[in-house]
Amino acid sequence: MDKLKYKSKWLLVIGLIMLWAFFAGGMYAEAAADEYKPLFGENYEFGESVKCGKYYFKYSTKDYKVYVAKSKKGPYKKTSISYQSYTNGKQIYYVSDNRLCKYVCSSGKETKLKKLPNNKYWKLSLVYGGKVFLTGENFDEWSLQTYVYKISSKKLSKAANVSIITNSGKYVLTQDEYRSDVSPYQTSLYRITANGMKKVKTLSKRCFGCRFVGDKLYYTDYGGDYMEKVTLYKCNRDGSGKKKLAFFETDSEYGAIYVTEITSKYCVIMKDDATYRYTYKTKKLKKIS
Repeated sequence: MDKLKYKSKWLLVIGLIMLWAFFAGGMYAEAAADEYKPLFGENYEFGESVKCGKYYFKYSTKDYKVYVAKSKKGPYKKTSISYQSYTNGKQIYYVSDNRLCKYVCSSGKETKLKKLPNNKYWKLSLVYGGKVFLTGENFDEWSLQTYVYKISSKKLSKAANVSIITNSGKYVLTQDEYRSDVSPYQTSLYRITANGMKKVKTLSKRCFGCRFVGDKLYYTDYGGDYMEKVTLYKCNRDGSGKKKLAFFETDSEYGAIYVTEITSKYCVIMKDDATYRYTYKTKKLKKIS
């Protein structure tokens, strides 16, 4: 029993790391120079400075604040910008104290744009097409809700009962169910519209890992709540042209499989205390660690 508990804890830690890698990695699919993207990217190391327009920003883990300076060497000034923020190099959108805010890089002006409902934990999920998408999580009700703020009209409205994972242009991947542990969830494909978001289709009832790679969409399907087997699919960005790429299953009674990396040519999986690379063209699975 102790051995099983230890393995369960190990799988939980690994699963959380893999989940973060998928979410953060997918954010960078198809980002043009004039589009909004996260201020601190997937490879950001805490304490390092990043350039946004003509200014430098860094995140401190000592006080969990974002600092800004006119030069890389400083001096740096504390701001109210949160770690989860989006920028186009000229301005930054973020959430602070349950308010949607905007920071103008040239002037350093911070503006509170909209007060958000108090009964949720809010994060900024995406800025696209003149809209800011915000996801609110309610831990007591186990609910997910995404709202859209139209920059031109300054109006906030509910878009869908989902959480945004990542996007590729106007297409968005979502997590449709609240989860407090490492377990598969329903994943859907949405399209950003003039009024918010419209559901295109449900991709998987039990997914744990999805992302856009180029003009293609990759996602996993576990078929149930247990993670001892998984199928990897590929389709076009709009959800059409679905194709099965691979099927994996564990050899262990209490094992689990995590697809930790997806590219256009291969994927990497973890199972039975080992890491493997699977090549789509040759259909060969090779142990790499």
